[in-house]
Formats: sequence, structure tokens, C-alpha cells
Amino acid sequence: RVVAYDLERGSVRWSHDGGAGFASVMAGDGPRATPTIDGSRVYAFGVNGVLTALDLTSGRLLFARDVLAENGARRPEYGVASSPLVVDGVVVVQAGGPGGRSLVAYDARTGERRWSGGDDPAAYSSPRVATLGGVRQVVVFSQDSLAGHDVRTGAVLWRDPWPERAEKVSQPVVLGDDLVFVSVGYGVGGRLVKVSRSAGGTWRADLVWHTRQLKAKFTQVVAHRGFLYSLDEG
Repeated sequence: RVVAYDLERGSVRWSHDGGAGFASVMAGDGPRATPTIDGSRVYAFGVNGVLTALDLTSGRLLFARDVLAENGARRPEYGVASSPLVVDGVVVVQAGGPGGRSLVAYDARTGERRWSGGDDPAAYSSPRVATLGGVRQVVVFSQDSLAGHDVRTGAVLWRDPWPERAEKVSQPVVLGDDLVFVSVGYGVGGRLVKVSRSAGGTWRADLVWHTRQLKAKFTQVVAHRGFLYSLDEG
């Protein structure tokens, strides 16, 4: 469910039934992702891969899309845990489908699919918008790579492969105009990559450094005054 509570009294203002629930002995029950509020709308990406748009005041359903079914994707083992990103009139979600349907954008007003790109299975990390090399893009950490997608078309601009099968959860941290840090638990660690574009328009992502001493298993990494802070595994 997506539920709105009165801030002062705690009473339920409205509640939307999101369909089938989710239970896992290993991962626990319930939803995984934070809803995204944009203006008068709430966007929620449910644990079973259904994207819903709701009216913020009343909870009325505006549209719903079965993202996994529409894009030929499988639900991740521990359920969908990626929050929607609202940018430039579209809602961007990790679908994880093959054939150019890894990252998908739907029209924020109508729910119609606007673009898609990439081929990697979905991870548990949420997409974010950033400007790298002077170009606005969506940066996403999927199961197989860290990548930047054109914010207008979804085309993959650059890709940094992460072949390790460990679950990817933490969001990328963008540092300035050309650096991205991301980290994984389960003994893998973190990498800082430098994203650049040649005069001919070719993009690349090069490793700057790698460490096994900062392994963000579930939590987010914070950048502050030249340092990165995070829990290391547990």
C-alpha cells in the first residue's frame, strides 16, 4: 500500500492498495522503495514492479504500469527496491529488461512510455540525475554496470562494468563534473571512476582507484569536505 497520514494526528488520510504483497524468509516482508513526490503527484514503484501515479491530496489512481511485464524483465530476488526518478516530465525506473529496456522512462502525466535504454538486469539502487562532462544524464547502478544514460533518449553514453554478482544497493555519488563513486558490500568494495568525453563525442569511464575498505552493503555513501563516509558492511 501507499498510505498518507495526517502529520499532526497520525490518522490515515488515504490509502492505495498496491496489489500483491511480498514475503521473503531471507529479506523480510513488505515494500522496498521510497515513493517520489513531484508537485501534486506521488509516484510509487512497488516491490512487484508496478509503477503507480497517485493524486497527492486524495490518493486517486492516475495511472499504473506493470514495468516488469511490459519490458520482459524478471523481478529481482529480493523484490524491486529502486525508487522512481522524476526528471524533465518523465518518471525513470530500473526495469532490467533485455533488448534496450534496462532503464525506462514513462510520461509523468499520462504514463506512456517515452524512452528506454541499456541491457543490464536491474539492481536495488535508485537512478539519479547528474551533469557529467557538461551533459545532463541519468546515472544508474544496475546488476552488471554503472552507466550514464542520455536524459532525453535513454541511450547509454558510458558504461563501467561491474561483473561481481554481489547485490548492488547503494546509489552512485557524483563528485564534481567528472567523478562518480559507488560501493558494494559482500567483500567487493568501492570504486571511483572518471567520466570523460572526447572531442569526437566518444564517452569513457576510467578507474581512478578502488578500495575494499569501504563496502556499502545497504546504506548510502556521503561525501563531505573531501571525504567519503559510509558503514563498511555491517
